[in-house]
Amino acid sequence: MKRTHHCNQLRAEDVGQKVALAGWVHGRRDHGGIVFIDLRDREGLTQIVFDPQHNQPSWERAQGLRSEFVVAVEGVVRRRPAGTDNPKLPTGQIEVLAHTLEVLNASDTPPFPIDDAGGQAGEDLRLQYRYLDLRRPPMARNLILRHKIAKAVRDYFDTHRFLEVETPILFKSTPEGAREYLVPSRVNPGKFYALPQSPQQFKQMLMVAGVERYFQIAKCFRDEDLRADRQPEFTQIDVEMSFVTREDVLTMMEGLVAHVWQAARGETLALPFPRLAYRE
Repeated sequence: MKRTHHCNQLRAEDVGQKVALAGWVHGRRDHGGIVFIDLRDREGLTQIVFDPQHNQPSWERAQGLRSEFVVAVEGVVRRRPAGTDNPKLPTGQIEVLAHTLEVLNASDTPPFPIDDAGGQAGEDLRLQYRYLDLRRPPMARNLILRHKIAKAVRDYFDTHRFLEVETPILFKSTPEGAREYLVPSRVNPGKFYALPQSPQQFKQMLMVAGVERYFQIAKCFRDEDLRADRQPEFTQIDVEMSFVTREDVLTMMEGLVAHVWQAARGETLALPFPRLAYRE
């Protein structure tokens, strides 16, 4: 069964269309012998209806569905009965009357709810079952937001003639401000690579090489104790420019922040940003 739509896609104008959806059972309800499930994928939810008067075999299989079962469903889009619309969902005006149901994978009872309430579970438990934690809508939204930000950064710098250059991860030890992670070399016994605290030396080499405008969404590593603003492994937007003034750099970074805010949050920031003089 090939999926035709994702679970946040169908609207009232799709009524009457035959569709195929796949995802996880977010919830199951039995009302008067009719089974309803909320089918979830990374995009959202769609309500599926199993009616024994419409398709007895699918209704019988739906009796065994439980939370987090992975299923594929074929059916027809129809309007929800009057008074049952869910304004909290983009798909809240429609439901899919199921013709066929295929259980792709059964599931044990999850160790915590796969919803907003799951965030109240202990951090150790969530990390132990990280693949379940990442199914929760807040975590999925974080991944989507991070993707939008990274894409917006790349689009912005591309329009300003920057080159994205990947610099090495295995390098020699450098005199920066933190301790480095060391990686032993198998082919050179007794010698070690150092993981970069930042691409500082590499981007300076690129400027000397004539690249002129460089950026990278760079992985950095620092062997330090945890603090609110320090992590052993983190990602930074790394930038270097040649033949520019301080004002050029400030203006470029202001434009980057405004572009990312618009792309990721749909909000327009007023430029230029207010600035404080050193004496202030």
